[in-house]
Order: sequence, then C-alpha cells, then structure tokens
Amino acid sequence: MTRIRSLVVVALLVCSLFALPALAADGTTDEHVTDIGAQHDLDSSDAVSEFNSQGHTSTRLTRIDMTATVATQKSEVGLEHKLTPTDAVNDYLRLEYNEEATRTVRILIPKEYWTPYKQEGVESITTDHTATFEPARGGEYTSVVLEFDGPADVVLPAKWYDSMSYKALERVDQRMNKSVGVTLRGDGSQWNYVTADELTSGPGYEIGTHSDQLTVQYDATPDQPEETWINAPQGESMRQDLYYYTRDSENSTSYIVSKTEDPPTVRYKVNATFMDRLRGNIRDIQLIPDRFQDLFDGGDLFG
Repeated sequence: MTRIRSLVVVALLVCSLFALPALAADGTTDEHVTDIGAQHDLDSSDAVSEFNSQGHTSTRLTRIDMTATVATQKSEVGLEHKLTPTDAVNDYLRLEYNEEATRTVRILIPKEYWTPYKQEGVESITTDHTATFEPARGGEYTSVVLEFDGPADVVLPAKWYDSMSYKALERVDQRMNKSVGVTLRGDGSQWNYVTADELTSGPGYEIGTHSDQLTVQYDATPDQPEETWINAPQGESMRQDLYYYTRDSENSTSYIVSKTEDPPTVRYKVNATFMDRLRGNIRDIQLIPDRFQDLFDGGDLFG
C-alpha cells in the first residue's frame, strides 16, 4: 500500500514538473481577450452550404463590431488586384474589425472550411497583424487568435498544404489509437457544447442520460485565448460553482447546474473514454501553480 501511495505521489509530481515549463512559456494571457468561440453564424449549416456552393460566406458578429468572411478566392476578400498569394494554395479568412478598443480576439472556424492545423505568426496580407492558428476541440475547429489595436481589415491565408499535413497526423493518430489505445490529438469527436445562456435558464441544462454515463468538463481559463478543459464534479461541490447530477433516476434525466450567473463554457460526452477523464484531471493538476499564485494575491486556491 505504501509503495502504491508513493507511485501516485511521484506521478503527480511528474505531471506538475512537465506542466510548469509550459505554463511559464505561455504568453497568451490577456486581460482584454474577447473569446467569440463558435458563437457565430459561420458555425451553421447554411453558412457551410453557401461556402460549398459559392466559394465564400460571411457573418456579422454580435458581441463586437466585426465581420468574418471565409473564401476560396482572393477576389472575395478584397485582394483581386494582388498577384500574390495565389488561390491555388490558399483559402482566406477576412476579419473586418470596426472598433477603437484594443483587444485580443479568439474565434473558432469550423473544420468544414479547412482542416485545422497549427501555425504561429500567420501574417496578414493586408496589414501588419499576425495571428495564431491552433486545432481546437479535438480538431473540430481552428482557433484563430490575434490582437487588434483599432479598426483594421485583416486578411489571413489558410494554406491547404498545411491543412493536409494536419490531416495526415489525424490518420496516424487513428492508427495509434486503434492499435495501442494512445491518441496524439485527443478525442473530441463527440463532445457536446453548452452555452452560458443554456446553463442559467431553469433548473440547469437537461440531458437525457444518467450522470454515471456522463463526463462533464468546463473551461477553467475563460479569460485566456486557449481553452483549459477540466472535469466538473458529479454532485454539488463546495469548491466549484458548476456540477452535474441525476434528478430522475427512473428516467435517467441529468442536469448540469451552474451556481453563478456567469458560468464558463461547458461540454459533455456520453460514455467518455478513460483518456478523456484522465486529460481533464491532468489539466486540473497543471493549474495548481496558478491557484497558489491567486491565493497569495488574495484569491481562492480552489476557485
């Protein structure tokens, strides 16, 4: 028994040691981050259909004064007089920002437009802005993060060959997961996402599944561009403002409940894998250094 306890402690220490350099190197924290996420009309079947039939689609955001356009031809994003880049190897994302406020914006672009891939320092064709592309939510979206310091018309290239490279990684990942049960990217294929509005209306967000079959996670860093998904507790917890439980065992009706009026983004999966839950626990451990810092600053260790 003593040896088992020792191994557990060692495992936790190893996870923390690996986490600390990553946290120290993370320069994405910004108090002015506006996380649009997938709460926009590009993430709709109508927009995807329009893109597939016409080669472009646009939407006007509601949270900030900005228009987002995805296109396969540069003539659809105001670049018709430029010789480069070429449409042969690029799609385009145009972000027309019309506010004076300085802020970092994060928006998720569905994989239906291009296969998500990772690239830092993506240079705008029209301005001196740079963006970061990152696969998000298990490869279902591209996370696009960039900073505005006033009105700007930014056009970012999305290179199809980088997209294909990530597609190749997906194929390798599927083979590894099938043969040895290890995934390189994380399995986000069946996550269902819940908005803050859905959590704060009525008794909570209803799911027709017993809580024992659910894994619920929430974004523990909502003020940062990148999501940090950790496991929510099953049953009410004093240290966390979000939990899930089964209200009607006979009909297997569960609810995700927020005890605050400003809950984070939440996702859930039915019959999640061991690795899904393990990754949530590891991310929770990785946040311990930040929680101690918050405690020293007068915050809550378990907040």
